Amino acid sequence: MKYLALILITYIALVLQAGLSSRMALGPISPNFLALVVVMAVFTHNGWKALLGAAIAGFLSDCLAPQGLGIGMLCATLVALTMQPRMRHRLGNSAIVLTLLSFLIVLTISLASTTCRMLLAGVAVDAGHQSLIAAGTAAYSALLGLCGLACWRLVKRTLPSISPRNSMQTPDNWNLFTR
Repeated sequence: MKYLALILITYIALVLQAGLSSRMALGPISPNFLALVVVMAVFTHNGWKALLGAAIAGFLSDCLAPQGLGIGMLCATLVALTMQPRMRHRLGNSAIVLTLLSFLIVLTISLASTTCRMLLAGVAVDAGHQSLIAAGTAAYSALLGLCGLACWRLVKRTLPSISPRNSMQTPDNWNLFTR
């Protein structure tokens, strides 16, 4: 079920990135929805599954970029590879911690992929300017991710209380077989 959710969220992020990201731009700063998929893959999956989710999100990001196919995929996979072992065991579910780590992941992916694309295109890199844009993109994306997390937690708390399974009184005889 987690894989289906990752595929669905990746598709939604691709549609949002292609169609809505430019309309939500604040000057040169626009949200990076596909980098949030990398964040989700790192937080919710282990091992190669997290790397595969990050690689797919990076590849889709490359497909939307003007040049440099493979750069976003490489950056997203490397960030997932370095961050993933540290995520699951040392962190709780604090929204502040998750938002700060989301900021760092999106910042790293945005800055690395933009810098690599500029270097491959032969364009001079203004590190200060690119860092500010990447930090703005990361902050914007992390805040959108925080809003998404808050909505998800609200839905998750609300749905079990209104589901029909809770209103039915069925005996749970299967517990005898699980002990």
